[in-house]
This record gives sequence, structure tokens and C-alpha cells, in this order.
Amino acid sequence: MLLAQRAVAFFSKLNDADRKTCFVLDDTVLERAKGMHVELVSKVFDHVTNTFVRGFTALLLGWTDGINFLPLANALLSSTNEENRYVEATTKIDKRTSGSKRREESKQKKTTVAINLLKQALSMGITADYVLMDSWFTTEPFIREIRALGLDVIGMVKALKQRYEYKGELYNLRKLYQAIPNKRKGDVICSAVVKTKGGIEVKIIFIRNRNVKREYLAILSTDINIDEQEMVRHYAKRWFIETNFKAQKQYFRLGKETQGRDYDNLFAFVSISSIRYIVMEYNRRLNEDQRSLGQLFRNSCEQMADIPYITAIDTLMQCFKNLAKDLDDAHLLKKGCREKAQQLIEDKLSSWFTGICDYLQRVFSTLILT
Repeated sequence: MLLAQRAVAFFSKLNDADRKTCFVLDDTVLERAKGMHVELVSKVFDHVTNTFVRGFTALLLGWTDGINFLPLANALLSSTNEENRYVEATTKIDKRTSGSKRREESKQKKTTVAINLLKQALSMGITADYVLMDSWFTTEPFIREIRALGLDVIGMVKALKQRYEYKGELYNLRKLYQAIPNKRKGDVICSAVVKTKGGIEVKIIFIRNRNVKREYLAILSTDINIDEQEMVRHYAKRWFIETNFKAQKQYFRLGKETQGRDYDNLFAFVSISSIRYIVMEYNRRLNEDQRSLGQLFRNSCEQMADIPYITAIDTLMQCFKNLAKDLDDAHLLKKGCREKAQQLIEDKLSSWFTGICDYLQRVFSTLILT
């Protein structure tokens, strides 16, 4: 968290003042198929394969500015159900230690741990405008807890049993889509400001599913004033956490780097993998973002701003230099007067240039004397 805090502070200096930042929540399964004696290993559900596997659920809270993604905090979760845990936590460890607290955390509900991770990030001074999440997390009780922290939510919504109040009537997601008028043919089909069953005012937009164009996807936001296109752009940033998981598993061997059975050992290697990713993202931004050059970048921007004026003056000078030729070609000068007209124009330009130089010399002389 301390390393991520420094990286966030560095990235924030490079970003524009109006750039929105987001927390991202998601989890991935770390399978230990042969780990019969691994501490706290349990039966967990893998949403990718839709099967139960032996292993852990790695919960991650990340931060993104739309350019980079930084892992902030991890939690290595076992099952909340004692019957699904193959091995219990060791009883030899001191209850006052961080290791003991981590073991207790592993048995808590995923949403409870996620709120604790957000509180940790906020207590470290890391802030964001939105919390991005997939449909598993986008439930009314969880949204209410995040709103209590002063954060807005943008998340995908599935057509489950949730009901939304629209124009005095309660609708499920499918009925709500049918009730909203003025469907459009673009990517954003329609939107509406509704209330959840518990009274939370949210904005739901329906967008076209590009994989199956006859179907739609629904995105929810607790910021009801957000623009539809901006809402979609922010939610698209959630994909950073998916690429983070892939990179950590493929290049940093997340979940496979150690064959240890001790829970502290497993958690340490999960943290080390995230630290590597933070360093990689920091170096990538340092090498690719020209704003990281600091004063050199700002000076070059000022020089680039001067270039159009120089170009405009040079173009104007060329027009004057070619004026005698253009007038002669248009038969607006007497025969034999072209060279005299050209010389007269050049003399005038030379006189103008000398006058500018004299003016600058007087200005600098005054500054030196004062």
C-alpha cells in the first residue's frame, strides 16, 4: 500500500486536474489442485469454468487513472463455510500478529473484506471518483456501504430479482428496459434515473452488446448527473484489472510461484507479485509519458506554442517577397518595373526588421539598467 501510495502521487502530478480516477474491485481464483495440506485451502467456485476447484479467492483493490493500473491491496480468501475448508488455520500463531488477523480475514465475506480494503486505501490518502465493479458486487447492500464512504459506484447489473422504481412502478431489469421510451439505434440504447427498492437513486443505462447485437448490457451509476458516454468510458477502465490478473499469472506466476503450505508464505508471494506489477507500471509511465520529463516537457510545450506564430510571420514575409512577381504576372506593373518594385519591397521589409531589432535592444537596455 505504501509503494502504491507513492506511485499514485507521482501519476496524479502528471495528470490533468479534471481527469477522473477510479478504484477497481475484482477477484480471481488461485487453484491448488494438489494442495491437500495447504493451510486454509478450500473449495471455491471458479466463475470462468463454472466449476468448484480447490484453492483460494484472491480479492484485489486497484486504482486507475485510465492510463495505468496499480494494485493497492490484496486479500487471500478461504471459504466462509467451515465445511468447505479442507485445512483449518494453525493454532500456534499469536492472536495479536498480522498473520493471525489475515487468517481471520480470509474467513470473512468477500464484500466485508472489500469494504475494509477501501477503508485502508482512503485512510492512506488515496482517493478516487468512482468504484468500478462487475455484476457480482453490484448489489444494493454493497452499494449502500460504499456510498457511506463518500464514493460513487459504477457497475454492471444482471437481470436478477432486484426491483427498480420508475415512474411510481417497480420493475425488474427486463421490464424496466421495456418501460423506458425513446430507444436509440446507437451503442447507448436508452437510460433512466430510478430508485432501488431501498431508496437509493441511481442511473441505469442500457448499451448494445457488440458480441450479440440483439442483446443489451446494463450499467448502473450512483452519480445520476454523469453523462452516458462518460459513464461507459469509465466502466471500460475496469478491464485494467483483468489484464493485471493475466499479467501477474502469466509473467509473475501468481499462485504458482510457491509450493509452500503456510498461509503467510502464500500471502507474501501474492503481495510480491503485486509489488512487481506496481514497479512495472511505474517504469512504463516514466518511459512513455513525456510529462514525466518535468520542466523540460513544460519548456518544450511553450516552444511548441510559439511555433505557429513563427510560421505565420514567415508565411507573411514570403507573401510580401513574392508580391512584385505576382503583380507583374497579373500585368499590374509597367514593363521593366518588376526589379524596382522587388527592391522597394525588400527595403521596406529590411527597414521593418531593423526597427524591431532597435525596439528589442531598447527594452533589454532598460531591463539591465533597472
